[in-house]
Amino acid sequence: MQQHTQRRLLGVYAAVAMAASMVVSVALPAVAASSVDLGTVSIGTSASHDVGLPLQYSLSEVPSDYIVYAGGNPTIDLALSAAGLSVPLPAGELYATIGEVTATFHLSLTVSGSSDFTVDDGDCPTGSGMCAATITFMPTSAGAQGASIAAHIADLQTSGGGTYASLISLLAPSLASSVEDQLVIDVTGTGVDPSGTVNAQVSVPGSAACIELSTTSVDFGTLPLGSEDQPASPDITVTNCSGVDGDIYASGTDADDGSSAHWTLVDGQLTCADMLGTDEYRLGLEQSGNEVGLNTTNTLLESLGGGASGTHTARIFTACPGSTGSGATMSMQITFLATTGG
Repeated sequence: MQQHTQRRLLGVYAAVAMAASMVVSVALPAVAASSVDLGTVSIGTSASHDVGLPLQYSLSEVPSDYIVYAGGNPTIDLALSAAGLSVPLPAGELYATIGEVTATFHLSLTVSGSSDFTVDDGDCPTGSGMCAATITFMPTSAGAQGASIAAHIADLQTSGGGTYASLISLLAPSLASSVEDQLVIDVTGTGVDPSGTVNAQVSVPGSAACIELSTTSVDFGTLPLGSEDQPASPDITVTNCSGVDGDIYASGTDADDGSSAHWTLVDGQLTCADMLGTDEYRLGLEQSGNEVGLNTTNTLLESLGGGASGTHTARIFTACPGSTGSGATMSMQITFLATTGG
């Protein structure tokens, strides 16, 4: 008699365990959407979607042919046999044995996978029956994105089951992780750039623009203020080291002594005899008797074929008498630039 009672009690616990597992395994049909696509959203703006989540489920809602346990655990198999239940165990057979069982719970929701998605679980920690969660997608970069929203169970309670009610309550905490697995929601969305950016590219040929200079410095020597069209030494030979034709440009800078004296570079034909002002000077490059005046912007000097060269003499018109710089060494730069159409 004692052995029979123990076997029967074991069957009761097994039936309770199966009822609890069944409640968990069918939670998914009550979810409004197990995946949500927020669509295409411009960067810096947002789109939202409400999803209904169940906060309870009952054994009677499970299809009668749903298999809640397929066998394989010797202890459970023995317990079910003692309770007069078959393996595999359909939901309808379990319901016929223990009656109605209902699980209720609260939820909190978290997002993983992308910080561009957020979820407001609002009434899920306190609601009953169902709760609405608002999923929001605010992309920070362009392209397809995805995340996963996980549910975390709290306040799990069960009711019903007739004589098995107290045992169901004892086993209820073990159901939480299974319920959570059923409530995972996959979310997707695509961020787009609202500025309509067009990507561009350029291919540079193997023979890109290139120049070589015969010297890195020239010297005009010692010249008084008001000197006109004086040459520097040495000459500057510019070589087009590219394999294609190129245009050679040059520009100059203002002159100063690194202290208080400063001359502004001016272009044109003015001299001290007419309108060239104080603290202004001219700089040029002369080739075969033709001189090109320089300015602070690029001026075309010549066109050279690949490998060809041209020689230039730097020439200066110093600032007029009365200008700063007397007794000082004034410095300036001449910059050469090569371009090619490829």
